[in-house]
Parts: sequence; C-alpha cells; structure tokens
Amino acid sequence: MFSWILFAGLARRIGAVLAGAFLGLLIAALGAGAPGTSRLSVMQAAWAAAPGQTLAAPGSVLAPTPDAPGAVTRTERTRSQFLSSRASIAPGERFWVGLRQDFDAGWHSYWRNPGDSGFPATLAWTLPSGATAGPTLWPAPDRQPFGTLVNYGHAGSLLLLAEITTPETLRPGDRFRIDLAASWLVCADICIPEEAQFSLSLAVGESRADPDGAPRLLAALQDLPQAAPWRSLHARTEGRVLLRLEDTSLAAAPIAGAYFFPDRQDLIDHAAPQRRAVDAAGITIEMRLTEEGARQPLGSLDGVLRLEAKAGGASGGNAYAIAAPPAAITPLPAPMQPAGSGPTLAEAMLMAILGGIILNFMPCVFPILSMKALGIAAMTARDRAGQRREALAYGAGVLTCFAAIGGAMAALRGAGAELGWGIQFQSPGFVAAMAMLIFAVGLNLSGVYDLDRLRPVLPGFARGGGGSFLTGALAVLVATPCTAPFMAAALGMAMAAPVLEMVAVILALGLGFATPFVLVALVPRLGAVLPRPGAWMLRLRGALAFPMYATVAWLIWVLAQQVDPGGLALALAALVCLALGAWIFGIAPADGRGGWAPALAALALLAGLACVVMLTLRDAAPGRVPAAPAGAARATEDLPSIPYDADRLASLRREGRPVFVNMTAAWCITCLFNEANALASAETRAAFAARGVTYVKGDWTRQDPAITAYLRSHGRSGVPLYVVYPPGGATPVVLPQLLTPAIILDALRQG
Repeated sequence: MFSWILFAGLARRIGAVLAGAFLGLLIAALGAGAPGTSRLSVMQAAWAAAPGQTLAAPGSVLAPTPDAPGAVTRTERTRSQFLSSRASIAPGERFWVGLRQDFDAGWHSYWRNPGDSGFPATLAWTLPSGATAGPTLWPAPDRQPFGTLVNYGHAGSLLLLAEITTPETLRPGDRFRIDLAASWLVCADICIPEEAQFSLSLAVGESRADPDGAPRLLAALQDLPQAAPWRSLHARTEGRVLLRLEDTSLAAAPIAGAYFFPDRQDLIDHAAPQRRAVDAAGITIEMRLTEEGARQPLGSLDGVLRLEAKAGGASGGNAYAIAAPPAAITPLPAPMQPAGSGPTLAEAMLMAILGGIILNFMPCVFPILSMKALGIAAMTARDRAGQRREALAYGAGVLTCFAAIGGAMAALRGAGAELGWGIQFQSPGFVAAMAMLIFAVGLNLSGVYDLDRLRPVLPGFARGGGGSFLTGALAVLVATPCTAPFMAAALGMAMAAPVLEMVAVILALGLGFATPFVLVALVPRLGAVLPRPGAWMLRLRGALAFPMYATVAWLIWVLAQQVDPGGLALALAALVCLALGAWIFGIAPADGRGGWAPALAALALLAGLACVVMLTLRDAAPGRVPAAPAGAARATEDLPSIPYDADRLASLRREGRPVFVNMTAAWCITCLFNEANALASAETRAAFAARGVTYVKGDWTRQDPAITAYLRSHGRSGVPLYVVYPPGGATPVVLPQLLTPAIILDALRQG
C-alpha cells in the first residue's frame, strides 16, 4: 500500500546527500564547461479514506442503548443492534453476542483487512471481573473496486460476533452487564466515521435463550468462513505468492472462480488479478506481492478463500478459512502477453534510447544547452585524443548518474515507496541544492571567479576528463523533471517491472541521452560543421550565464510551491552565501598570497550548504504540513480548472460530460511550456467553452498518492500526462507530451 510519509523521508534524505556532494560536482562540472575550464481510531479516518473520497463529520451516538438486547441505535448512515444469544445466563456459561449493522443503500463498511484504503470496525468491551470476550469473528468480505484501488468490505449489512465467558463466581439474582464501545467507517461517495456505545444487562440464574438474538446469531455463525477441508500450502517466488489447495475433489468441483482475501493488509497488490490453475491434485492461486510483502517474512499465509460455483454447481459462494504453512510449490507458467498490454523489455529499451535522444531537445533541457554548447566549442580546439577522452567522460557521467537514479529508485521501491520520474524534484532540499549549483555555474560564466587556479590541486582529475564526467551528471539531474516521446511507455513498463529490468530501461535512457553529444565529438564529419573557436567564445561565455540565472529563478519559484516563507528564506540565504564565497574567491590573488581568501570562500560556501541542510531538516520535521502548491495548482489563465479528485472524475464520467485531465508539476518545464503555448491559447479556450469541457488539473509538485495511482493506471511514471475523456463515456484518449492547440482540438473533435 502507498506509504507517502516513508517516501518523503527517503527522498529528502537523498536531497540532503546530493547537497553534501555539491562542492565536488561544482568544481568538476565548471572545469569542463568553458573553454580552458495498524488499527485506527475514528478521528484518524482522514488518513484511511480512499483517495478521492471526502471525509465528512463523524456521526456519533454516545449515550448507551437501553438494557434490552436487540434495541436499535441509529447513527447517520447505520442502524445498529446489540444482540445476545441468551436472555438470562447461568454462572460460568459461555454465550454469543453480536453487533448487527444495516447500512443505508449505497453505503458500505470495511473488513478486518480493508484493502487499499479504509479501516475496519473496532469493538472495545467492558465486562465484569473474571469475564472475558473472545476475538471478533468476521463474515467473508466482498471486493469493492474504487478507481485504481480495490477495497475489502461489506455492503448492505454486517454482523460481528464474539463469545463471552462468564465467571463461576456469579450468583443467582446478580446482573451481568456488558458495555461495548464500537467505531467504524461507512463510505459511499464520502466517508463518515461513526461510533456508538451499547449496554446489555442480563439476569443471572437459569439460562434461557433469547428468542430474537439466538436464531440470528446461530445463522451468522453458520455463515462464517468454515475451516478448509483440504491441505493448504504457500510458497513465494519472484514478486509472487502461491497458495496451493491439495485435494483431488477440487479438480472436478464446479468452480467458476476463486479469490483469496489475506489477513495482512500489506501483503499483496489488492488490485492485481489473481491467477488460478486447476490440475488433477488441486488448485494453485497466484497473487502479486507488494514490495513490503516481498520483503517481510511470512510464517503462514492466513486469510479467507471465496469460491464461486458455476451455474448449477453446489459450491456457490462458499468461504473457507485458510492457514497455509510454507512449502515447495511448482510456479504457474508465465501468462501470455495480450496484444496492446505493454512493451516487452527489448521494446522498452529501444523506446528508452529514442526517448533519451529526444530528451536533449525537450524544453526541460533548454537551460543546460549553454553548458553543452561551450563544451562542444572548446573541444574543437583540442586534439582528437582529447576530444575522444572528453566525449567518453561526458557519456560515462551521464550513464553513471542514470545508474545512480536507477539504484535509488530500486532502494525506494524496496522500502515500499510509490515511484515516479523526476521524484527528486519533489524534495525541497534537492531543489535548493540544484539552485545553488546552477547559480555557481552562472557566476563562473559571468567571470565572478575562475576555477583554473584549482587545476594544480586536481591535475589528474582535469586531465582525465573529470570535468566532462560531472558535466554529464549535472545535465542528467536537470533533465529528469519531465519526459519525452517514447519515454512514457518505456518508463511505465520499467516502474512495474522487476528491479533489474527497471534499471536496464533507465540505463538505456541514459545511453540515448548521451548519444548526440558523444557522436559530435567522436565523428570528425560532425565536428567539422561546428564554428571554429575564437574571441567570440568569451562573449558567448558571458551571455550564456543568463540561461543559468533563469534556471535559478525557475528553481526558486518551484521551491516557493513546496515550502513556507521560512524555508524560502533559507534557500535565498544559501544563494547569498554562495555569491559571497564566489566573490571572495574571485578577488583573491592568483599568486598564492592572501591565503585567507580560499578559507573565507569555503566558510561562506559551507554556510550556504548549512542553510540547505536546515531547509531539508525543517521540511522533514515530524508534524510539519507541506505548503500547499500555489503555482501549478492555479488555473491556466482564462481556463478555469478544478483540482483532480478520483471520485469527482468518476462522477463526471457517469454524467457523460467531456473532461480534459492535465497532470502537471511546478518543476516540469515541459508542463509549463504546454500550458502557456497550447492550453492557454484562444483556440483551446474557445473549444473548451463551446463543448462544455471540464478542465481537471492534478498538481504533482509534492508527492500525491492519488495522482501517482492515476499516472500508473495509464502506464506512466511521470508528468506531463494529458487525457481527453469524450462525452458519453467513450474510450479516453491519451495525448502526446508536447501539445499544440491543433492536437487538443483534434482530440476534442474526435470525441
């Protein structure tokens, strides 16, 4: 299940580590860039409600019910009865009690494992001294799909049972009082936490059955999942768990379907289909594990198996309690891939290479083209061996950085995080560190300081292409906020694939990204078309500082969407400290006198890095609520939007209304480019107004589990994503990553 708090902590730690590595990356990148250089309470329901559901005010009944079994208690959406199998009891007797709940039409509650969201009912008993209440017994649940999620619960009604054991010390004439405090969550389009208190007072003496409660509780006991009559076993394979039911009678049974509901909430992917195979000796059911389920030990696979009978069969709707120990089980054969279900690994790698090449020309990479241009121009003046060395070093830097991203994503996925492309830009610490780094690049290009004086300190690093290596790494870090054509399908496949396949696709993307720059340096004919070096390069060097400053302004704007004013002040203070350190370093004598200057410059730089660390720790502090995104969540000018909500989108679809969904983020330059040039155009605004299109906008600037789930449902791992839902409930259309008004209008006309 999605765990955004864990993801945010890990992502912020990665941002802090990258900020700590700032100084080495700065020196080398600039040296090559220029010529010559558990269970929840009712009040916690907001954290358990499904994405897209609204949490309403709790409906509660705090006064206890009368001391008569079966009295009805009404809360906002539930009628509850506290039932007893006995009207009076004898000392030492064991009897059954139950809480019967009838929900309003269209409303449901949750099973003991609620699935992807929600929380189960809780029963708290208060009994006389010496009395005990057994565990709560649950009937078998039903699957409750909700968008891309699947929950387990009960619609219509629910009866929870528990066995009460009375002490032998009771005396005839005493009263035996039971108090029950119950809380539950009832949901439809919204979720309402409800609670009530119940009391029951029974006379002690001769045991007599309750004429109303006894038959109802007996019927409920008979409907509980029964002990499985077969041998049950389980085994885990790569990302899967197998449940084996061994009995020859199962092969001939008229079974139309089987579904297993595990007791553990974090064990399996509830929305993934469960595969079933029948042989002469029994049935095998295969389920996809979650990352948490694959990592945690599993002594026994416990839960409820529900079998559905074929028409005319005798085993319809039977539910069985399963407790399956581990054993060796033969895996099911790999399923055939249906047409259009997604690319193979080879196809995904090819698309990743093509997408990496195109990524060089996407708007999100424009700010770093200046550094590439200077590097290429500088290489034209070098010998062929030097050109090859620098080109290969740049390519190695690109691939190493992509490998690091792949490793970090594998580690985060292993920790249970939901992943997306560009996740590092959701960390304010990373954004602030990147702003510092690119600001330092701009100051160097403007001539505030020169790193040439450090070459004697790192001669081998400079000669070995270390600067070009880290220039490639810097290019990757700035390029990852957005996706290019071909990348979306490849990365969508990679995020759902095993770890090794995911890393292979990401490395293929890096290979494509490095290819154009490396080819220009390695192929003489391509290098010959470049202008010859000269004095113009010095003027170009100064001019190209301004794209760096523009990038810094953009990063600070992104940061303003993620943190409060105090965090933004820390980031600005970091830039001031960096500028001061660069200026001190720049005015220091080049002959080595005035040795205080490097020390003061280093002190100023450390002060700036300390500001970034404080920003990271401040943002990750427990209990801190992230700043509400302001930039990407605002409607495009003259094009009103509503925030993305899965339930609201489903409602619009049921009404048959046309919808345009835009999944965006403040740090995605391609997203902003499309909004300014396509979505804000007069043609688009007129078309939306004429056709009554509802514009839905999802802001992924900070991690949002609902948006992550929506992206994955369309085979994507990052933004931008544009989906047109035609009127009348027709099949939705996914648009390209780069939009034009014509593309949007054509999609609307086709609908």
